Amino acid sequence: MKNWMLLLISFMLISACKERECCDYPEPDYLIFGVFNGFCSGPKCIAIFKLSDSLLLEDNLDNYPSRSNFYEGLYSQRSIEKYAIAEKLRNQFPSQFLSETQRVFGIPDAHDQGGVYLEYKSQTFHNFWILDTSIDRLPDAYKAYTELVIETVDKLLQ
Repeated sequence: MKNWMLLLISFMLISACKERECCDYPEPDYLIFGVFNGFCSGPKCIAIFKLSDSLLLEDNLDNYPSRSNFYEGLYSQRSIEKYAIAEKLRNQFPSQFLSETQRVFGIPDAHDQGGVYLEYKSQTFHNFWILDTSIDRLPDAYKAYTELVIETVDKLLQ
């Protein structure tokens, strides 16, 4: 009888955790993503995009992202074809970021390798992260997604 009670309590706790995780992190209102490089010239040095559930916008200001403030851009709409390229970033966003207390990973742009900017905004959550483009300096949970962001930006700039 005790085993059944323990099993039932365990099941209820696991279910409650899964339910809470689902509800704590709703779909983002938007995701801002891009790459930046401080010691660079040309249009590919800073490329920041804003992705919602139906639109892809590209920043026209090309400001170097701050490590202490959200990115402030001036955006213009991109084509449906470009949206289709970027859409996977919303669907594959690692939920581990949403419980992350650290904001900077690796040493982004410290030796002219550039960096990646990510920002997630939902009704209940808003945060941003700066990541190294030297993938080996990142936690395993973020490596594949960071590579995906870099590849996606490259495709969007073609």
